[in-house]
Amino acid sequence: MYTPSDVGLPAKFTSFRPGQAELALAIATDDNRFVLVSAPTGSGKSVTYTTVAQLVDARVLILTANKGLQQQLGHDFGAIGLVDIRGMNNYRCVAVDSTGPLAEYGKPGMSCDEGPCHLKIECPLRQAGCLYYDAVSRASSARLVVTNYAYWMTMGRYGNPDALGEFDMLVLDEAHEAPDQLADFCAIRLRHDEVRSIIGESIPPIDEDIETWIDWAKLATEKCREVWIDAARDYSLARTGNERRSAARYLKTVADLGSRLKELSNAHKWMRSEPSDPNAWVPGTATDWVAEKTNDGALFSPVWAHAYAEDYLFRRIPRVVLASATLQKRTAVYLGIPDAAMSWREVKSSFDPRRRPLIYIPTTTVDRNMTEGQVRMWVNRVDSIIAGRLDRKGIIHTRSYDRMNLLFARSKYRHLMLTHTSQNARDVVEKFKRAATPCILVSPSMEEGYDFPHDYCRYQILAKVPFVDSRSPVIKARAKSDKTYLNYLTTLSIIQQVGRGMRAEDDWCENFIIDDHIEWFWPAAKKLMPNWFRSAYRVEQTVPKPPAMKAA
Repeated sequence: MYTPSDVGLPAKFTSFRPGQAELALAIATDDNRFVLVSAPTGSGKSVTYTTVAQLVDARVLILTANKGLQQQLGHDFGAIGLVDIRGMNNYRCVAVDSTGPLAEYGKPGMSCDEGPCHLKIECPLRQAGCLYYDAVSRASSARLVVTNYAYWMTMGRYGNPDALGEFDMLVLDEAHEAPDQLADFCAIRLRHDEVRSIIGESIPPIDEDIETWIDWAKLATEKCREVWIDAARDYSLARTGNERRSAARYLKTVADLGSRLKELSNAHKWMRSEPSDPNAWVPGTATDWVAEKTNDGALFSPVWAHAYAEDYLFRRIPRVVLASATLQKRTAVYLGIPDAAMSWREVKSSFDPRRRPLIYIPTTTVDRNMTEGQVRMWVNRVDSIIAGRLDRKGIIHTRSYDRMNLLFARSKYRHLMLTHTSQNARDVVEKFKRAATPCILVSPSMEEGYDFPHDYCRYQILAKVPFVDSRSPVIKARAKSDKTYLNYLTTLSIIQQVGRGMRAEDDWCENFIIDDHIEWFWPAAKKLMPNWFRSAYRVEQTVPKPPAMKAA
């Protein structure tokens, strides 16, 4: 039909993958406002939606889940004018550099979110010369723009919603994350220590009715405003750069708390989504928000955030494309997208399922109630898989740090294993990639944000069906309202874990699951899984012989 160069894509893209050009044309000519694209790993979804943008000659905004994806898109499509815009904390405030026009108000290295302009101090670089506002200016005049969900929603709600201009098309990349991104953005978090230290007040008990919380929040907002005024005066009187830097950070903290308290004081205005069954609740109100006591304070969350999707996420943009390797039709429900306004397109995987098998080997049920005998069976199964694969690297997904530590302590191959903490995960991943064969990465948190193509990973063990922790009140409320919700979350995790080791058509990676919970989960949840993923699943009673390292 046409080639990437025909639609103006960068020269690095010399040809389309099978079906990619046809899919882009179908999306471009779709009459529905929302088009959901379930595009498996390797299908080239970024090229697909950028081609759509070129075909319809639209001004397009791409939202990603993290800054790493932003950077990758900028690298791939910067040559055709894609502009990356991020939050203020990603840009240095040059006004307070040693030679800057406002050097006396700060210290070199301050980010723009700490800059003196937030204190209504006139900055001569605002129109030209400020790294952040110059980036906003570039983005506002660009045809292709990429940013992250948090920045887009924050600008629309708290900043200048018109700063980036109007868009003809919105792309939600990694769209399976959009419902949680939206709900997290709507949530209000309060910490005991923060509230006490800033306004000298205690947070009310979580079981107080909503009117008590509203009245308290109104008074707390006023006190927070008074604290801000005093802090702003102290900032203006600060004599050294260090004093101003510290004062600026405190002002930002106070302002952030004030905005959350103001939101809470308007709790009676919170929107409902459609009625849930049973009704989810905040004590004393009819809204479907949940009040939750946390270890350090309180959390107010919407059970379903789709009542806010149009105002905060879609923003009346006429065409919206949602794309993800793990996208499901339920995602549309959680974003409030009506069936009549959407099209669903599932892309076939170009990865041969024989190169990416998901093999269930009956072993034992894996949970916190395991007996000593079950633990031995579980560890022995892991070791039996490793034993035949000592000429390659592998990853074991444990879902919890406790289970990671248990396996490391009991496996006879622990000398080959690398584990990590929440603080050093990236360093350990790099160590794993540099390590000589054999090496095994054991982790509870590798299902997103990391790729292990080719010889970096030739087998994976899903040591536990990755059920979500359902103890949170908001998760409980969602599960009561939607009987498929917990299965939906678990399905996302399984697909993400399996996808870490298979990144290209010429790649291959075995995947094993050894938790007998899969026997009931797979029939219950397989309708939530894309066809391309289900096609790779099979059951083996014993550990199969591994493919040769030079497998075709």
